[in-house]
Amino acid sequence: MTQVLGALIVILGVVLAVLGTISTSRQSQWFRRALFLVAALIVGVQSWQTIDASVEEQRIRRRVTEGIRFLVDEAEFASQLEYKMRGDLRPDTKEKLAEYVAEIERWRTRTGKALKERFPNTGADRLFLAAIGDVGRGPIYYEYTRLRYSQTALFAILASVDAFVRREQLVLATVPGSSAKAETVWWWPSPDAWVALFTALLALFTLALVCVSVLQWRTLDATQKSGVVVERAYVGLSHRSPGLRPFDPTAPVAEVNIRVKNHGNTPADVRAVSLGVWVGASLPDVPPYAPSTAITAFVTAHDAFVLHRSLPFSVAEYNQIVAGAARLYLLGYVDYIDRFGQRHRHGYARVWDRSNVTNNLVFVTEVGYNYDRPHGLENTSRVVTLGS
Repeated sequence: MTQVLGALIVILGVVLAVLGTISTSRQSQWFRRALFLVAALIVGVQSWQTIDASVEEQRIRRRVTEGIRFLVDEAEFASQLEYKMRGDLRPDTKEKLAEYVAEIERWRTRTGKALKERFPNTGADRLFLAAIGDVGRGPIYYEYTRLRYSQTALFAILASVDAFVRREQLVLATVPGSSAKAETVWWWPSPDAWVALFTALLALFTLALVCVSVLQWRTLDATQKSGVVVERAYVGLSHRSPGLRPFDPTAPVAEVNIRVKNHGNTPADVRAVSLGVWVGASLPDVPPYAPSTAITAFVTAHDAFVLHRSLPFSVAEYNQIVAGAARLYLLGYVDYIDRFGQRHRHGYARVWDRSNVTNNLVFVTEVGYNYDRPHGLENTSRVVTLGS
């Protein structure tokens, strides 16, 4: 369609140029109308083409944004399932294998079907479903690696989600033929008529240029906003294995090494880190964060640094934890600014599991504790002292 419209504009321009070479003193009302129609068609077709391209770009952008949300949600679900498998200390049995095979297959089937619906004729679903696990270390390890590789395939699609949406448009694009027939009554207008005609044509083209410039600016602005979501920094907290060090019952202190890493594609400025322990039977609705510590750190893409924290708590609370009356939670967040000037906060929450010798800090699944969101829009957290 774009090529046909472009050819039509060129043909109309040539017709207008030929008519512009004719000069005579004869007058004709029909010719003035035909000449004005030719000029109006040039401007109108060009304007319509620009508006149509802008509308199509907005539609693609909406689909890209929806696709990003979908892929991020499915990747987060895979992360939670991965943490569940990694923290499962049950012996490797057929029942355990069947449980995880069923969960992974449900997720893969659901996600593959959604990818085929969201990105038809692009191969996104085949790219995702082609992920397989590593063999040689048992069926449980195969399923675990298959889950990880499927999640990696999702991130690959996320990095190129705009290309997948546009690839679908290329596959489905059609170029219908068109024909036009026009009859023109030739005459020779006066020089004054030519001046008036091209003055009006210049005004129309100026107006069209302004409209095109505004639409192009809106398109570029929307493209930039969509690119920010994909290219911005994603700074997060994680702990070094095995997690918390062994406790002294007479003076318990939670000692941990926390890694602050930028998982995004552009640098970030880390401004503050909060980390504290919370002892209780369950977590409250509002995260009970400890006071934050101001930090000035420039973290490039995929770079990281490590913080050591010693967080003491009371002997009475330790006895409650050992007796099973309470649980020990490690809660925190990191505040950072991406290269686009936007402030973000990443929430971190883990619960201590002393039976796990390889990783005794287990992922917390309560809503509102593990997240990444613009800082200040949903900042309802309060600072609480330990045991309050």
